[in-house]
Amino acid sequence: MLLKIMYSRDTSLIILGVFFSIVALVHGGKMQLMNTPLLATFYPEESYAGFPFKIHAFYDSCYNFHGLVESVTLGKVTEYCDVYAVMDCGENEEKTSYRSITEPTPRMMDKRDGLAVPGLGAIKSMRCYLDEAMVKEQKEDLK
Repeated sequence: MLLKIMYSRDTSLIILGVFFSIVALVHGGKMQLMNTPLLATFYPEESYAGFPFKIHAFYDSCYNFHGLVESVTLGKVTEYCDVYAVMDCGENEEKTSYRSITEPTPRMMDKRDGLAVPGLGAIKSMRCYLDEAMVKEQKEDLK
């Protein structure tokens, strides 16, 4: 009898695991462990088209990204983001080119518009910074 109960528990755990896996897939595979702010949203196509990938993380920390990014929008309290063509925000590189994004950018890699940094073929990592004035304004609006 005890063996049967343990088997039932294991089975329900497996079923629960499958259920949560499905829920994670429905929500685009994004798993959020704590309430972190929206830093930016990446889009795989120009002019904010395609399936958006929202970046929830902490400000002033490096976030590695794997995928194609053609346009970017910033979160409400994000002042700017530095995007890098190398992993780990270039911490292991002596000289790393990066680009600061201060506003929504509909075309990341269009060299005719002067938007691309030399050598920046793709975004591999980013670091975003908090807009202190915007946070202060939002706190005052809540009073």
